[in-house]
Parts: sequence; C-alpha cells; structure tokens
Amino acid sequence: MTLTETEEVRERLQEELDASKNIDTRRLLGQFATPPTLANEIVETTLPFLSPESGLKILEPSAGTGSFISACLQNFGERVSSVTALEFDRDFFKAGKRLWASFPVEYRNVDFTTTEPDVLFDLVVANPPYVRHHGLETERKRQLQQSVLSETRITISGLAGLYCHFMLLSLKWMKPGALGVWLIPAEWMSVNYGEAVRSFLSRNVRLLRIHRFDSHDVRFSDALVSSCVVWFRNDSPGESAAFTHGMSLRRPDSSTIISLSHLGIKNKWPPPEASDRPLPKVRLKDFFTIRRGIATGDNTFFVLSESEVEARQLAPEFLKPILPSPRYLKTDHVLSDDQGLPLNTPRLFLLDCTGQKLETLPSEVRDYLHEGEKTTAAKKLCAARKNWFDQEQRLPAPFLCSYMGRGNGVDAPVRFILNESKAIATNSFLMLYPKASLRVLLQTHPENLSHVWNLLREIPAEEFRRTGRCYGGGLQKMEPRELGELDCSHLLEWLNHTTDFRYAEEAATGQLLLVMENTETISASS
Repeated sequence: MTLTETEEVRERLQEELDASKNIDTRRLLGQFATPPTLANEIVETTLPFLSPESGLKILEPSAGTGSFISACLQNFGERVSSVTALEFDRDFFKAGKRLWASFPVEYRNVDFTTTEPDVLFDLVVANPPYVRHHGLETERKRQLQQSVLSETRITISGLAGLYCHFMLLSLKWMKPGALGVWLIPAEWMSVNYGEAVRSFLSRNVRLLRIHRFDSHDVRFSDALVSSCVVWFRNDSPGESAAFTHGMSLRRPDSSTIISLSHLGIKNKWPPPEASDRPLPKVRLKDFFTIRRGIATGDNTFFVLSESEVEARQLAPEFLKPILPSPRYLKTDHVLSDDQGLPLNTPRLFLLDCTGQKLETLPSEVRDYLHEGEKTTAAKKLCAARKNWFDQEQRLPAPFLCSYMGRGNGVDAPVRFILNESKAIATNSFLMLYPKASLRVLLQTHPENLSHVWNLLREIPAEEFRRTGRCYGGGLQKMEPRELGELDCSHLLEWLNHTTDFRYAEEAATGQLLLVMENTETISASS
C-alpha cells in the first residue's frame, strides 16, 4: 500500500479500536488518539527546527496506531532513516506492527517509562497518555517519581499526571541537540504540580516554543482538555523562548518572546509580567480572607433535605443550614428568615456531630449514623478523621464564589453570591470573609453589603483569565489563592469616595489601612 492508502486504513483501524473499548477504560489508560489533521499540523510546524540532512531517527514513545508516524513519513519523506514506535497496549501494538510492516517502522510492545534506550534519536514526537494522578497506583507513582528524580534531579509532585513523567523521562532517549515535540494538556502551565515541568523546561533543556490552543478549541472529540504543544532541544538552556496562542500553529493569534529570567518555575506561564498591563496594587485578598467550603466526605449522607430531617426527627442542635451546589442554587442573592435559614433556596442541612461521642447522641441521630458505618465511614476522607462523622468548621460567609464555570469572554466565568443567611457551603464554593476593616464597615453600614456584592460582580472576565486556570471547552477554575489575586482597585475607589471611611496606604509598609472619620485606624490585613 502507498502511504496515503495506509493512512486511510489507519484512520479506520483507530476508529474500530476506540469503539472496541468503552470510554471509561480508555480514560483510565489515557488513550486519546491524535487527530490526523493536528498531527500533520504539528509535524509541519516542526520542520524549521530540524536539520535538512537525511538519516533522521524518530521515536514515538506512545505510538497508538501511528498518527504521528504517518505525519512524519508524509512530511519528512526520504529524510527518515527509521521510526521506533513504543506502545504498551497489546491491541494497539499488534495493529500498528501489521499496519506499518512495509515501512521503516519498528514497533515494540514496552512501557516507555520503564524501558532503557538502546539507541538515541534525533526527534522525539509524542502525545503521551493522559492519565491523571488518580489513575496511577501508589507503587507505580513512587517508581515514576524516583525515575524522574534519578534522571533529572527534579522532585515531581504526586499530583502530576503520567504525561509529565513521560516528558521528563525523554531526555535519555535523545541525542545531543535532538528535538522534542510534545502534545500535552496545558494545565501544567498554571498548577502547582506543573512546577516540575516548568523546572525541566527552564533548566534541563533549551525551550524553543510553547503554543497554547484557545481554551474553546477542544482538539480531542473524546476528551475535554485544553492542549498545548512544546518544542525543546537537548541542549543547554537558552535566554528566551516563544509563547504563541490561538487556534492555528502556523498563524497564531499572538506571539511573544519571553526571557527565561521572567519564567519563574513557581509562577503561572506565561507570567503576568509578560503583558503590557501592570500588576494590580490592590487585590481581593487585601479585603477578604478566602477559604474553600467544607468537604463533608459524602454529601449524599451528611447533607439532608428539610423533609428528610423532619422524617428522621433529627435534633436541631446537630444541624447546620447549608447551601445547595451552584448547579442547584438558582439565585445569586440568598435571603434569610428571622432564624437565619435561607428563604429563596432549597433548605438543606448538614449533620454535624463534631467532637461528640456516638453513644451520647440522641437515638435518632445515633441510628442514622449507624446506617453510614459500613459505607460512608469507609470513604477516604471520613476514614482519615478521628471520628468518621466529624466535619470541618466554617462560619457563614456573607459572600460566596462558585470556583469554576464557563464564561462567554464578556461575563465572569464564576458567580458571586450575596448570602444573608446563616447557611455555610460545601467545597463547590469559595467563602469570602471580610477582613477586620471591611468587616467593621459592613457591620456599621449593612446597607453596603449589596454595594460590595455588585462591585465583586463587576470584576471583568479578563481578570479571571489572568489569575485562574483554563481547561478545555472554556472551563475556568479559581483556587482561593488565585481568586485573591483579582484586581480590586474599583472596590478601593468606591470605599474612598462613597463611605464614611477611606483606605490609605501606609508609607512605611505599603499596607492598606482603613481610616475612619475619628482618625482611628484598623489594619486591612488583620
């Protein structure tokens, strides 16, 4: 068969193999095939980084049926000396071995992460398995961490996905000056566990270019993930690298050359300093303490409806009002009755017996807890507690934020909730507690609660993109620290001009102070 005919067969074969396994199995194994158009675009974009000489030895460490193999043979032609394809899955190995038998391609049924190279390569091109850390057994994770440390002297987090280990273990397969091209999820650019990848690209190799696809441009039909392509060379680090963004590798929407000195490994990439916009001096964390809502360990057991509470006659002293998840909270302004219970949302209650002994509890509560001893008590979070039914403690917060969502580019991707009730929230929310100075203001002038709430809702969508992290399909996520970095200059401006208080910056420390009419001051950070 010709190369074109082989590619047609390969695409049909890929569809058949994908259909033979359910999506849950493929997710567990991280099997998301590279679309042929994308593989071809990546390889075409790689051409300028390669020497024009022939004799090119190529490695594909997670080959599947060979999407990248096909693209390399089409674009590099006779320059290719050999292709080595590693594939752990037996079904894909057998299919690929038969398919490429008449081409200079050798398939090996091995695990890339545990195999030692017997030859070095000029080009490593890969779409490694997208297996999140939850899918890695403890012992395998430990072995991967040890291998990465041994090869790179980098300590990689236990939260890192398998694709991170693949990339960091690739250097020993590469000739000096060889090129690495990796199609991987873009999440490592903004999360803590990505520090190992950022360190590797800054210090162990010469980073050439990183292209991040638009978050709404989901390149894999069976995986909702935002992707990027990384090019690096097995060489000493350079002084700068290109960061591009957009739907096209060939014609990116934006392109910036960033000095490595600005790419701190603990920072989000590309760093905010790379933009023309100055960093904000006044941030949300200057006014609020931000905490995640509680993790109950099992919402289906510990969170009960009003009717369930009544039916079981559970004692009110062991119940706390709790808000439904953002999906079921249809209002952004939670009203309260005179007992502090929500008026305009479904009434839910958290069973909280923290610090109690089971035998001293009322019989109705004790009987209900006995129902969860064989199921809920064995769940990971509950099993780690002193008493499996203990709960994290939170005070009601006047402001809440749904920590993930999808924006339209104009509206913020998350919701800010004004909570006038005594209800707490689960970890699907972030809880905003005004710091001492703002708390005083809101206690003495409660009518300003709605003003502050509206100011929070006016934070522009671009701010969330600047500080948060973005996933496939435009999904954006805000951790407490990231939410705290949002620019809150407009809140400061409002406080300065429309209240009996004003904020001023202390010259010696730069700390924000709330100055009252009687000149008393309270630290905004206390």
